[in-house]
Amino acid sequence: MKKFFLVASIFLAIFLMRPFDAFALESVLYFSDITSGPKTGLGDGKGSGVIVTVWGVNLGSSQGTSTISVGGVPASYVYYWGNADTTGASGPADLYTSHKMQTISFSVPAAAADGANTISVTVKGVPTNTLPFTVRPGRIFWIKTTGTNSSASGSWSSPWQTIPYALRAASSGGPGVVAGDTIYVADNVTESGGAIVYYLNGTAAAPISLIAY
Repeated sequence: MKKFFLVASIFLAIFLMRPFDAFALESVLYFSDITSGPKTGLGDGKGSGVIVTVWGVNLGSSQGTSTISVGGVPASYVYYWGNADTTGASGPADLYTSHKMQTISFSVPAAAADGANTISVTVKGVPTNTLPFTVRPGRIFWIKTTGTNSSASGSWSSPWQTIPYALRAASSGGPGVVAGDTIYVADNVTESGGAIVYYLNGTAAAPISLIAY
């Protein structure tokens, strides 16, 4: 019994001497919405490349001093960092209440190296695990309620107006989206009835992405 109490006392002393942060839960990345895209061409005046959203646990309910990077290069802009509870810009599904997941949306930096990279978050000086991300060529387009399908280029300042038009091949009167292109749909754009996907030819290495902005 004396040996037990001696060991227990030593453990308690070590526990009390360690800072509280030493017992913090590990920060872990689970998955991302896209795994490849260009590092330039966004055009929204904030980020540089495609916007990537990642989910994980113990990432923080706000960014604070934490950072997220692609291949060691900090994100060009962070759009959201917090609980994945559907409030604000935290996404369409509540993954926080039951799973305590948090989410980060950020733009790929222009200085990231081309080719295979990894996404990593650093929380309180400690890096998380990594998620794969490939920086590759590709175009970025926009759809907004203020856009037009008749003469727009699809850029941030000259957006298209509807999803069906954006996804229609050039041979059928559309703009001709090709493998590797990313299309962002801004607030209040709605579509109802009928099919909206036409003649898309994305590939595993260069997918066509349709994403809510």
